[in-house]
Amino acid sequence: MKSTGGSIVVEFKRSLLQSLVLDLSFVSLAEDYEGFDQWVYSTRAAMANDLRQDIDRLLISTFGNKLLLHLAHTAPDSIDNVPGIIRWLGTIDAEWIHDCNVSTLRKLATYAKSNTPEISRDLLDDEVKLRRVLENLQKASIIPDFDLGPLVAALGNAEEMKAQIVYVLTRFWDRHAESEYARCAPLETRSVEHFQRSTFSGTAKAIFADVTGRDYPLEHVPETNQTNRMIFVPSCHCGPYVSVLDLEKDGSTLVISYNCRPTAGIEHQTGLPIEEVFPPLKALSDESRLQILSIVSSQELYAQQIVDRMNLSQSAVSRHLRLMVACGVLRERKHEGMKFYTVNDEILGGLIRHLESLRSTSE
Repeated sequence: MKSTGGSIVVEFKRSLLQSLVLDLSFVSLAEDYEGFDQWVYSTRAAMANDLRQDIDRLLISTFGNKLLLHLAHTAPDSIDNVPGIIRWLGTIDAEWIHDCNVSTLRKLATYAKSNTPEISRDLLDDEVKLRRVLENLQKASIIPDFDLGPLVAALGNAEEMKAQIVYVLTRFWDRHAESEYARCAPLETRSVEHFQRSTFSGTAKAIFADVTGRDYPLEHVPETNQTNRMIFVPSCHCGPYVSVLDLEKDGSTLVISYNCRPTAGIEHQTGLPIEEVFPPLKALSDESRLQILSIVSSQELYAQQIVDRMNLSQSAVSRHLRLMVACGVLRERKHEGMKFYTVNDEILGGLIRHLESLRSTSE
């Protein structure tokens, strides 16, 4: 399962637990992101309210999301059924879970740039101090504004957190994910097999771009200077988005999810690079996003200037901008805490040329 390029080992792998965790993450983000596969939005809409709330509490708080992603990528490859996953979760050491939660707390505090007390293992045992730190993260909009009680209890009790994970995983699988997994597993497998036949070389950022078709993200990702291993995990539901997990917490091993649909055994008889055409077309297949493109077509604008010119809420504009950047239609530049947007002429020019080539040349 390895393709070695230069000094970086590149791997492609998939598992039931990885697919489940990624799908849970997408469902939890469905109300804040445009562009996921339609199954994500249909599934969230069909869920019972209590399951939706349980998923949001576990995943959107970031702690459950980070923990689940780490667990998914450290589980034995031989586990291929939900009962096996549950048994394996029961063997996870409590201190490992606490260490993961402390690491996440430190990163969130760094993002918030808040004057929090020193974050150590002892903090998880002090409910008052822990709640105060979490409240500061909510004020800084780093974690959502929800009742902190269940989160405080779970962070201080590894067994409680494991119980919440098991409950959410089993309900999600039984009620929503089982049939979809059966449909997607062959596509994911074919994507892995496709890439395993390739050899990659160059920098980590170059390999990232070769596999995902995207530039390496700018926010909340580790530097790649120390990267010597990259693990790519396929997904049928992530749309144009990619995620990066710093598995060893030192930038040495990155786990990257990518959209497997474009390379999942599709034969392009016309020779057109459909995997390059589809994302920008999807980004432009919306009246509001076309309006945003028109607004920034002649000048660089920062986010609030775009909001002021649109008859939409700030959150709605932010969702559209995230998708347009992820699909490559817009370029994003950060300066003094603000995000500026311009049209990506290279992507749009390529899209126009691809569409032009579809015209019939017969008279």
